[in-house]
Amino acid sequence: MKIAQFRLTSCSRLPRIERRIRCVRKRVPGVHPHPPHPPRTAPAHLLYSSEPFDQNLQLLYLRARYLSPLNGRFLTADCVAGSLLDPPSLHRYLYVGGDPVNRVDPSGQFWEMVAGALAFLSQAKEALNDPITALQRAWCGSKIHREIGKDFRNQAQDPYVDRPLYEILGIKPTDMWNPRLRPDLVDAETAEVYEIKPEGSEDLGAWQLQGYLLHLLYWDPEHRQWHAGSSYEVQATVIPLEHWGLFAEVDQPNEGGVIIYHIIDLRLTLATLALCGVVGLSLFEAGAGPVALRELLHVEPGLIPLPQLAFAP
Repeated sequence: MKIAQFRLTSCSRLPRIERRIRCVRKRVPGVHPHPPHPPRTAPAHLLYSSEPFDQNLQLLYLRARYLSPLNGRFLTADCVAGSLLDPPSLHRYLYVGGDPVNRVDPSGQFWEMVAGALAFLSQAKEALNDPITALQRAWCGSKIHREIGKDFRNQAQDPYVDRPLYEILGIKPTDMWNPRLRPDLVDAETAEVYEIKPEGSEDLGAWQLQGYLLHLLYWDPEHRQWHAGSSYEVQATVIPLEHWGLFAEVDQPNEGGVIIYHIIDLRLTLATLALCGVVGLSLFEAGAGPVALRELLHVEPGLIPLPQLAFAP
């Protein structure tokens, strides 16, 4: 049977042609309605974003769909309808929302941030090289997540804190591809999603949050317009940790819905001040003045103002 070649002149004809192709595939026995893997006999070279290129079809194979490298468009529509708050996502044939520099789509269904993936690999490498520091950061991060979660429950209308996506959507775990995904903060009433990350992990947070949004848009039975949150105002901006002199400073959510916190360690500063106090008390008992203290600490005059009344004349 000969395969007719269609000359696609406009995107309006694509949905109709797509339905015809699927109907023909369903009628032919042994033919799957979705694009099959390129035959092994055809030479497939890894080209753009290390994806296989079918020499016979002159198309890139992205698992769920084929991509035309000539115009950067898929041949079939996206399974996700898109969001009104993200206009490029409404184009169901556009590759990665028109931003191939910062995004990739290896599955043909969900695009991913290149910077977020690189940040994830970088953090995983750091955790393997220094596991003790990674455990300390994880302990501090869990404490900060709990405090921000308490504050979020008091403000959000329908809050979900560290809950799986299927519970948020009210569906069965078997109805989703990956039911173990757990966003940090979700307000189901306003359809807002937030992610909490430490300083320097903004790209990783945006990457994870975008994945949550794509799953929510696809599996939500109520078809809500899920988007990155912006209405939540963090009240717990300073979170003291259990260690003395260690606390976290929390920023307000950025434009991408990511909440960044900074861990501030004052233990070395407080220890230095305590040492200065001990040395100053010893010099005071010995009858020395401020000049002797500065010479002992190797401090320039005027850099640390010392009280004149704290020493004997």
